[in-house]
Amino acid sequence: MHQHNDFPSINQLPPELLCMIFSEGNDGVIDEAPQLWTWLSLSYNVNLLPLILKNSKSLPLSVWYGDGGYEGDDQRLPPEKIMAFLSLTAASSSRWKNLSYQASSESNHSQIIGLPLHTLQRLNVSLSGNIAYTGPLDTPGIKDICVHRCSLDWSSISRLRSLKIDQNTEGPTVEALKNILKASPDLEILRISRSWPDLDIPVDPTPISLPKLRHIYLYKVSISNYSHLLNLIVTPNLRVFAFHYFNNFRPEAFTPIFEAAGRCIGVGNENSKDPSFKLAITSTPSALRIKIRRCVIDVRNAAWSDGVDDLDGRLRCTSAALKGFGDRFSSMIKKVALVGCGNGELGSYCRPLHMFLPRVEELAVTGTLVTDTDASSVLETLSLPSYTESGGMWALPNLVTLRLKVPEPFKTDEILKMVEARKTATGVTPIYRIILEDGKVNRADVENLRTVVKCLELVNTDII
Repeated sequence: MHQHNDFPSINQLPPELLCMIFSEGNDGVIDEAPQLWTWLSLSYNVNLLPLILKNSKSLPLSVWYGDGGYEGDDQRLPPEKIMAFLSLTAASSSRWKNLSYQASSESNHSQIIGLPLHTLQRLNVSLSGNIAYTGPLDTPGIKDICVHRCSLDWSSISRLRSLKIDQNTEGPTVEALKNILKASPDLEILRISRSWPDLDIPVDPTPISLPKLRHIYLYKVSISNYSHLLNLIVTPNLRVFAFHYFNNFRPEAFTPIFEAAGRCIGVGNENSKDPSFKLAITSTPSALRIKIRRCVIDVRNAAWSDGVDDLDGRLRCTSAALKGFGDRFSSMIKKVALVGCGNGELGSYCRPLHMFLPRVEELAVTGTLVTDTDASSVLETLSLPSYTESGGMWALPNLVTLRLKVPEPFKTDEILKMVEARKTATGVTPIYRIILEDGKVNRADVENLRTVVKCLELVNTDII
């Protein structure tokens, strides 16, 4: 049995009304500041709703509708409170600008989502269980949609600025998503997570131009489906491509989506004449990040975080992304930074770099957690050719500058060996510049290095 007071307690008042109460001279505030009355909530005392609607005048409204059913049936608000809210506020739906709707999957969604919402710009729907709401949306001005466990009538949606879909088993299919993208040329953000619609591979090869799209986030989605979709979109200004997975799938299964990511991520940079144009690869046991100027490809796999050793998987992802860059960057990227965490993986990335970016002239080994193990792995790879059927192949033959973050202690024997080996190698440009950063080095080692390289720079490095 629920009991309600005729007047709200202080903690039930909306913040807008509290502002009025504690303002001096508040008699004139109501008429002079209707913007303070632009929030409606199902949680408010029903006696306040007419006052809010009146004092907000004709301004757009933000509505929070949470019937408690999302947390469980025992938390659901009384039906009479819901009906009172609807009877008082439904007529104002033409003024609703933002709607946050949180309810049980069994609720009557059409009584809110089905209203004529002609000025609605932002819709956020969260349900307790997966359903497909098939009613058409009367939201001609909608710009931002965020849904959790709810599929909508996607055919009625267009001209979006952002689309976020989470934990949907009811769609949209990739084909439906493709149609939304085609109808939303101003889309800026696309986030799809935990969405497993039926197998549906787009067959229409028509490119989809999304010149304003800057962020793609994919988590726990169908790799084959979404890699096909990514191959259709043209995103000259994409800044972030994030792919987070949850399982230990075969590493090669990731490669199609990363080749598509590499193709998408850097298009806007291909005409850059910036001499500092460079690539950075950050490798840890749980994540991989590829950064090219302001653009980032971010990879995370829960299996990696759980301790599954999958260096080969990270290398495949890297190779696929670099392959996706294509010829656009092969002559432009001449600086690369390898950022490590002390696990000795960095040397393995020299081969993919050589395969897809053979003109690299400067290589940096760095990172807040980098150790001599990381530096040693890179130096070893650069010191010896790898042998194939066609003979020996030296990694990064145009490399002339090597920048090493020097941990303590650090011996330079491996640097000397690498520099000498590349001096005598056929088809390899000798390394003439070594930069040692952030550490300590023996004076004798410094003198030895000066005898084999033309330029030795010590940056924040003490000579002991």
